[in-house]
Amino acid sequence: MSTIRSQAFELARLDFSAIELELTRPFVTSRKTITRREVIVLRATIQVDGASVMGYGEVAPLPGWSDETVADCAAILEALEGAVSVESIENLDAALPQIGKYPTLRFGVELALLDALARHKKTTIAQLIYERFSPEVVGDLPTAIALQSTVGAVALDALLEHATLARQEGYEVLKVKVGADPLHDDIAKIATLCALAPELKLRLDANGAWSVAEALGITHTIARDFPTDGIDLVEQPVAVEDFDDFLTQFAAQAEQRGASSNLAIAADESADSYTACARLIEGGAMRAVVLKPSTLGGLLPSAKLIALAIENDVRVVLSNLIASAIGRRAVAQLAAAFPQVAGPHGLATGGWFREDTAPDADRIEGAKFILSGAHGLGFVPTVAFTSTEGA
Repeated sequence: MSTIRSQAFELARLDFSAIELELTRPFVTSRKTITRREVIVLRATIQVDGASVMGYGEVAPLPGWSDETVADCAAILEALEGAVSVESIENLDAALPQIGKYPTLRFGVELALLDALARHKKTTIAQLIYERFSPEVVGDLPTAIALQSTVGAVALDALLEHATLARQEGYEVLKVKVGADPLHDDIAKIATLCALAPELKLRLDANGAWSVAEALGITHTIARDFPTDGIDLVEQPVAVEDFDDFLTQFAAQAEQRGASSNLAIAADESADSYTACARLIEGGAMRAVVLKPSTLGGLLPSAKLIALAIENDVRVVLSNLIASAIGRRAVAQLAAAFPQVAGPHGLATGGWFREDTAPDADRIEGAKFILSGAHGLGFVPTVAFTSTEGA
């Protein structure tokens, strides 16, 4: 049977529907307060090996993070005309160059096609990716993905309440949004949390809110005053334009002032394009990276970066831009394709949605995302496709 590298097909039709999904409560970060998500759900119909198969994807730019908007992506979808022959999914850009303008759009289209191909081959997206990147390895893929719990920038009482619930549900890692409050308030909250919940490892995500001086100060404080393994990593402490400078000074600080070598700095916004992410991974100064496949243009580009990170001994955490069930489960499929990447990953966000795109809630047990094993993405979205423009 052909692999995705050699499987030709025709994109016969690309239907789409724009929807809004309300969150159960506002999610607060240092950059924005989010109350709802506007997404475009895609349905691709392909002709492959004489069969007609449908697959599903999601286009979900997030204001404040993505340069493109839903309207930008919809305009390109509306302009697509006629059937398109695709030599293979890895030649998607040659067949549909216009979708490469916006990463979230390319992610959605690639996902819909991967979903259709996996359904055609009666397998999972994870298996397709695994066979593409680990053809020499034989073994069963995991059916459950380890997860972190995530909490927004909230008051101390709400933070402690969330931590208690996370521990009860079996989470070992808690990601905390910081940077929305004054620096001394964040430090005090995290110190209290470490003292009252020592069994939880914390990941601090500043979304670039701190200056280089502030970030150097807080990382030194963490290394000096906090439990050795209490803080797992600090994610995107400074703005993208300051990240390289911070990494250089952080390395010097670790050597000169005795900062803990256990503290990892992870790129997030600084790794939001394939080129930038690859450069950081290969640069040697960064020990961890947070990959959001929708900002990187797809599961396959993200898989290439994971392989590069493994080669360079850089930890990988997979996450999402507050995606609907389509996006979350797609990223879970990617995580399953790389069992050597332990995570825990940032996909325990389905409970943030008052309504979603799947007929059932994500199945999370013991802080693990349980994969259904069904073909393709694993489900058919509960979305009405009233718009039928496109290929």
